[in-house]
Amino acid sequence: MKDTRWVEYPEWGDGGFVDPDANSFWVEMPGNLRGIAITEIERGNRVSQILRNDKRGIVLLEFERAPFSDLPNESEIVIHTRHQYGNYCYEGTKCTYEDSSSGCFLAFLDPNYEEEV
Repeated sequence: MKDTRWVEYPEWGDGGFVDPDANSFWVEMPGNLRGIAITEIERGNRVSQILRNDKRGIVLLEFERAPFSDLPNESEIVIHTRHQYGNYCYEGTKCTYEDSSSGCFLAFLDPNYEEEV
């Protein structure tokens, strides 16, 4: 059995995702990250995937672009701008926001990133 399940480019509906798997992951995210995500969606940042890592018990929601909204100033949110083990901030990722109590993430891709060939 895989540790990670995901849905690519899930369609956003009325306050949640249309796809039942994507929406089941969504409702597991903490409210502070969901609030930021809704602001990003309203401002036009498209969700590229949502995933759930069953082994770690976390959800990650990934956007196509860097954040459109202001940086969060909540003490529970840790902002990562470079890779460290487990923070989902890989090459091509502008930053991730981690909810320190749940371990869930929002990830923001860098649209200017070009993979080395």
